[in-house]
Amino acid sequence: HFAKQAGAKKAAILSTQSTWALRQADEFLQAAKKENISVAANLSYKNASRDRQNTVQKLLLVNESKRRIALIQRWTGEQVDSVTRPRQDLDYVYFVGKLSDAKQVRPLLDYYFAKSIPMLASSTLNDTPPERNINFSDIERILFTEIPAIAQKSSLLDEVSTDRDSNILRRLYALGADAYLLANRYPLFVQLKSTRLSANTGIITMDKNGIFHKRPEIMTYRKGNLVNAVSTQFFHKEETELPEE
Repeated sequence: HFAKQAGAKKAAILSTQSTWALRQADEFLQAAKKENISVAANLSYKNASRDRQNTVQKLLLVNESKRRIALIQRWTGEQVDSVTRPRQDLDYVYFVGKLSDAKQVRPLLDYYFAKSIPMLASSTLNDTPPERNINFSDIERILFTEIPAIAQKSSLLDEVSTDRDSNILRRLYALGADAYLLANRYPLFVQLKSTRLSANTGIITMDKNGIFHKRPEIMTYRKGNLVNAVSTQFFHKEETELPEE
C-alpha cells in the first residue's frame, strides 16, 4: 500500500529458498493480484554467491542486454563500446530474506545499475539489528514494516534480551501486551466501529467481521539506524511534459 500510494505499479519478487521465505513470496504475489500490482518476475535463489548473482541478473534482464550487445557485434564484425543495462520497467523489488541476505543483494542491484530501484520487505528483514562493523550502504534503500515498539524503542521492551534475533521476541512481547490491552478495550471497538487504537504493534482497527488489523510503521536504515521512510525518497514520479504554447 505504501508503494502503491506513491505511484508504484510494477514489482518483482526475489526470495531466498527457505520454506518460510517462499511462502511469504507467494503471499505477496496473491496480495499484489488483489491490488492490481503487476509482478514481472518471481524468483528465488540458493544461498551461494554464483546462484545469487545469476538470479539477480535474470531478475534485471541483464543477460538479455548482453545478448543484444553480442548480436550487434556479430552484425558489425567489430567490438562495440557499450555498457550492460538492466530493465527499466520495475518500480521496486519485493525481497524476502534476512538482513544478512539483503546486505548481499542490495550491492548486486547497485552493481548492475539498478541503484534507483528500492527494495521492499516485511519485518522479518529486521529480526536482527545491523552489525556495527558492516558497510551501512549495503542495507540502505530498503523499506520494511516494523512495529512502533521497536521502531520507537519503547520502554516496554527494556527487559527483553538483546541477543541475536531479539526482535522476534520483542514483537511477541509487544503482541502480548496489545492482546491484554484489546481484551479490555474490545467493548469500545464493538460500540464505535471507527475506533482506532495506537498500540505497541501499530494502529489497530477492527473490521465488520470482528477481526483486528494493525498498521505498522514503514522503516528504512540510514547509517545503520532505523528511521521512518518517506515515499518521495524512494519513488520518483515521472514529470509530465508541459503542452506546447
